[in-house]
Amino acid sequence: MDSIFSPGSVAIAGFGEGDMGQVFLDILPNAGFKGKVYLLDPKGGEISGLEAYTDIRDVLESVDYVISCMAPPLVPQLIKDCAAKGVKVISILGAGFSERGSTQCQLLEEEVQRLADASGLRIFGPGGLGVYCPAAGLSFAFDLPKESGWTASSVRTLAEMPSI
Repeated sequence: MDSIFSPGSVAIAGFGEGDMGQVFLDILPNAGFKGKVYLLDPKGGEISGLEAYTDIRDVLESVDYVISCMAPPLVPQLIKDCAAKGVKVISILGAGFSERGSTQCQLLEEEVQRLADASGLRIFGPGGLGVYCPAAGLSFAFDLPKESGWTASSVRTLAEMPSI
C-alpha cells in the first residue's frame, strides 16, 4: 500500500506538446510531492531540466509508481517494462480503451488486464485520473486541497474546477 499512498518515487510516462505528462510534472511539486520524479519519453533527451529516459528499465533507482500519459497502443509495452523493473503501481490516464466502443480498443483493454494479472502490478485505469493523496503530495489537479481530511463539501464541484 505504501507504493500507492506514499511512493518514494514517481515516473511520468509520455510527453509531447499539449500532453498530460507535462501537466503532471507541474502538478507534483505544487501538490507537495517530495520524492524523486523520473521522466519517460521514447525520444529521451531533457524535459524541463530533467533527464528523460527512453525506457523505465534504464532508471538505475527503484520506481514505486508510474503515471502513464502514453497513447493507448504503447501501454502494454510499458506494463511489461514496469513489471521487469519491479514497479508496483501504474495509473493509466486518458481515453482510448473500451469506452470507445471499438473491438480493437476493447481488445487493448483486455490485454492490459491480462498483463496486470500476470505481472502482479496494481493498475488504476485505464481512463482514470490517478491517485489523489494529499499527505503524499499526489494529485491530478492544481487546486485540490493539499491537506488530508477534507470533505466533499469543502471542494468545488467538478463543474466549477478549471480543466487541467
